[in-house]
Amino acid sequence: MSDRPPFLGAGEISAFASAGTWALASVLYARALRDRPAAEAVWFKNSVGALVLAIVGFAIGPALGGGLPPLDRMPWLAVSALFSVLLGDLLYFVAIRHIGVSRAVILSLLTPALTALGAWPMRGEAPGALTLTGVGLIVGGSAWIELGHLGRGKANALGVAAGLGCAFAWACGNLTMKEGI
Repeated sequence: MSDRPPFLGAGEISAFASAGTWALASVLYARALRDRPAAEAVWFKNSVGALVLAIVGFAIGPALGGGLPPLDRMPWLAVSALFSVLLGDLLYFVAIRHIGVSRAVILSLLTPALTALGAWPMRGEAPGALTLTGVGLIVGGSAWIELGHLGRGKANALGVAAGLGCAFAWACGNLTMKEGI
């Protein structure tokens, strides 16, 4: 398998599509499944997601990054799925329930920063000055917004802990996913 993307901009397009999908799914969850347990939302989202991913993956074929991964990479994908798809998503939906969509999303924005910082010791991917600046802006901006809520007495410890836990779980999933793909 090649580490190169199938075409120039594939990663960026995928990242923006993922962000848009998450935004839409978060709003739909907050409206449609608000009174349902977070675990139901996770199972529903991941069942639909797995079906769509399977269809798209097999339709585009291995040349464009689809198809099945080699069997020796499956354990890494399973670990990644446990962190990301099960634990991270569950915590995300718990956070939405307790602190709302906008605050849950802001806390989940820590995922790229945590992933970049985790890739440094785990994968030897030392971030450059621009990356570290971005990490600082993400963490600082998230803290600034969240501290504003805390200052107005809108603290919800479970929601904030779930939002932070979701970002950490997703970062762990990202770091283990690299070995699986």
